[in-house]
Amino acid sequence: DVSKIINKDNLLGRTKPEVENYFSAFPGVKNVEVKLSPFWVTSVPTIADHIDLNIK
Repeated sequence: DVSKIINKDNLLGRTKPEVENYFSAFPGVKNVEVKLSPFWVTSVPTIADHIDLNIK
């Protein structure tokens, strides 16, 4: 189910490598690119509304 894969609640507070590993574990996912902004941020926000997902 795609909604389980892209549920922002599963990403809250995770680091960049954790998010990459999370998405890479799903069959059919070929590439994962995580961008955190501003540059000093080291983890995903803890508020789901502050997360933007782009799926291509």
